[in-house]
Formats: sequence, structure tokens, C-alpha cells
Amino acid sequence: MPDLGQPVGAFLAPIAVVPSNTTFDRAGRMLATYNLQLLVVVNDGHYQGVLLARTMLVLLDGNAPDSSIANYVQPWETTSTAATGAEALRMLADSGADFLVVVSPQGEYAGVVSVASLATDRRVRPELGPIGGMATPLGVYLTDGVHRAGPAPWGLMMTGAGLFLLLSLCNAATIPLVEQLTYANVNLNLADAIVGLLVILLFLTGMKLLPISGTHAAEHMVVNALERGEPLTLDAVRMMPRVHPRCGTNFAAAALLFGTIYGVEWGVSEEVRLVLGLLVAAFFWRSFGAFLQTAFTTRRPTDKQIIGAIGTGEELLASIIQNPGKLATPWHRIWNSGILFVMAGSLLMVGLVTLIGKVVPEANILLR
Repeated sequence: MPDLGQPVGAFLAPIAVVPSNTTFDRAGRMLATYNLQLLVVVNDGHYQGVLLARTMLVLLDGNAPDSSIANYVQPWETTSTAATGAEALRMLADSGADFLVVVSPQGEYAGVVSVASLATDRRVRPELGPIGGMATPLGVYLTDGVHRAGPAPWGLMMTGAGLFLLLSLCNAATIPLVEQLTYANVNLNLADAIVGLLVILLFLTGMKLLPISGTHAAEHMVVNALERGEPLTLDAVRMMPRVHPRCGTNFAAAALLFGTIYGVEWGVSEEVRLVLGLLVAAFFWRSFGAFLQTAFTTRRPTDKQIIGAIGTGEELLASIIQNPGKLATPWHRIWNSGILFVMAGSLLMVGLVTLIGKVVPEANILLR
């Protein structure tokens, strides 16, 4: 038998969590897709209440006018993070509730506990394979290749559009330098290398300054928690590293190392540069990628960003639990990876800038 004298946090059970500004449409789709009876609603990490599936059905019949779920949350039985498992069990028996919402003395949401979860020291999780993810302006997207959770495809397209726009602005910012190097008759290969590295530095700096870097970190932290079997609670996820070995930044790091060594003529033959570039990229891509993640592409996330990522993690777990053993074709896995939607977003932004350039020629600078 588990030690019910432990803090209630040792017995947390999985449940889907959404922020209070979640749209009515998305909440309804989550409840229907994963056959859930309710969603826990939070605001900036603080517990607000629950949204019941039966409430949604009533509202749908009446064509609820509010686009947000904030006005439809209902109270539920709660217990403190300071309570023990035994105290939580007594509260469940006295209240007759299926579960208790666990909150800190400050009202921060920590998780839920049920009679079933009190039967084990660690929450039961489905077997998980490698988890992939992506940061979007609308929050964290997660997938195991078969199931997916988080923003809809157009959120991923916004990521592609945003990355293209940031890179285009960085390119545009280096145009004066290109003109100066051309005027000074600097070797063309060396000039290209200088400008290219400056564009990359500006791009990385822009990533660091944008809020999406915090979302990116929250994504990594939740994925690390999932893959290590840790509970998806605010305190547990806060302790996770914000660097992940399968982050796309690592592959960009490999390309950057190889391109810098092979692409710049620095007094040795092309063959030597090719071999050296491959060796350096092979040995240092992970460590250099970890440095880039720490220094540029992620930053310490806010609790709000972590809570949002936890909600996506719980949504993914719910999907896996509801569809055990579900298989996917290679095409399905590519589709779920989200990369096609990111590419589509970039292409749409190219088209939009091209159209704007026909009216405002100055905008064509973004396509140079």
C-alpha cells in the first residue's frame, strides 16, 4: 500500500487543463474528441473552476454567445497542497466527489487527486514514445507522431509566418553592411560569410527577445517531464531543464557549424574543409545546440506559459489514453509533426509580402 502520509502532490492524477481565455469552440472540441467529462480552468496559473461537459451541451443547445469559457466555469471540491494523501481520501469520502482539485495556499493550481490515484505513489501513464513539439504564438503544440495536442494547424502556420518575417527583417537590417562591404571591395566569399553570420546573430537575438522563446522553453520542460515520467504539475515542470536533445535548434547548430567551416574559404582546399566541417558538426552539434538553446532560442518561461504547456501535455495524454495502440503511417507522422503547416505559413507570408510589394515597393526589401 502507498504511504498516504505523503503530501497529496505524490498522488496527482491526469486531467485536461485549459486557460480561462480558451475559446468555447476549442473547449468543446477537446471534450468531444477525448470523451472528457470536464476541463479544469486556470488563469495565470490560478485555479478558477471546472467546465463540465453537460454544461457545454446545455450551452450549445442555446447557442452560447460568449466566445470564451470564462463565464461558464463552476466550482469544485478543493484541497490544499499541504494536505496528506490520507486527508484527501477522507475529503473524497465525505464529499462524494470523483476527485479533488489541489491548490496552493496562494490559489495556484497544482493538479487533481482521485481515489484511484491514491492507490499508487505515481500517476499511471500510458507508454510513451519520443515526444515532439513546437512553440507557436498560440501556445505549445505536442505530438508523439500518432496523436497531437495544442493549437490548431493555423497556429503552426503562424509560427512559420513569424519565423519568415523575423528572418526577412534581419536580412533587411544587413543591407547597409552589404553596401559598405561592396564599396570596400571585400572578397565576395568573405563578405557573404560576414553578412550571413550577422543575419543569424540578429535572428537568434530576435528569438530571445520574443515571448515565443518562453513558450519554447515551456514546451521542452513539459516534454522532459513526460519522457521522464514526472507529474505534470507546476512545481515538477519548473524543475525540468529547458534544453532538449531533439530540439530543431540542434540541427540548425549542425548546419551552422558545417556551413561556417566548409562555406568560407580560409586557405585550405575544399576537400579539407568538407571533411573538417563534417567532423566538427558530428562531434559538437549537440553541445553547440544546447548552448544556442540556453543562450538564444529559449528563456525562463512564466508560470502562465508553463501552465499552458502542461494543459497541452495533459491533452496529449488524454488522446493517447482514449486511443491506445493507435498506429500511424509515415505520412500521418509527417502531417502530425506540424512541419508542413510551418512551411505553408512561410509560403503564405511570402505571397502576402509579394502582394504588398506591388502596392508598396519598399516592402520588397523583405524578399531580398
